[in-house]
Amino acid sequence: MIVIPAIDLMDGKCVRLLMGKPETKKVYFNDPLIPLKMFTQDGAEWIHIIDLDATLNLGENMNVIKRILKEAKVKVQVGGGINSFEKAGELIKHGASRVIFGTALIEKPDLVKKFSDVFGPEKTAAAIDVKGERVAIKGWRKELSLTYEDLILKVKKLNVGALILTLIDKDGTLMGPSINKISKAASLSNIEFIASGGVSSLEDVKKLSILGINGVIIGKALYEGVFTLKEAIEVAKNVN
Repeated sequence: MIVIPAIDLMDGKCVRLLMGKPETKKVYFNDPLIPLKMFTQDGAEWIHIIDLDATLNLGENMNVIKRILKEAKVKVQVGGGINSFEKAGELIKHGASRVIFGTALIEKPDLVKKFSDVFGPEKTAAAIDVKGERVAIKGWRKELSLTYEDLILKVKKLNVGALILTLIDKDGTLMGPSINKISKAASLSNIEFIASGGVSSLEDVKKLSILGINGVIIGKALYEGVFTLKEAIEVAKNVN
């Protein structure tokens, strides 16, 4: 299992939110290149970048993302407010290894399919964000009647190469992930599966690795110094 550190962007800075609420913003680094370098030195294979401003329709951090992509020596996946083929293609042009689609899965599935057909499934990821049992879109502000199980099945038709499941109720809480929900979702997916939200200990990393999923995205636990990326990678590697 790959451990993927997260860098969330707001106003050009590296921040964390609690359950996606802007009013809970905590700035960790004014310059996002600092955590990029730290995580790279600690052995990251991938970096997970989310433009929170674009997600929440508050602007965007495209220039900062381009700086990150230019400096990155590892693979980078980028998401947040990507609702056009042009914007997604621009990210690939500037060096993104994978583009993450969330709201577009619901509102513009043809866009996701077109992007995958042109650039390949390996460069296309679906972000399924879950509140309770339901899918939430538009920066988690709009909850749908659609369940995450239903959306996983729909996503199979879009030819994406990876599925990222985020548990909104756990995100930024350091309360531990919902292992049962992740296990259930992973069993429905036939592509690369990455879990996100709530990882609070190396024991959580171990439990997720035992599930046999492909990756886990970790944010707050790393920024709060609960454990290091090196430690998490070591745990994930040593689970048989």
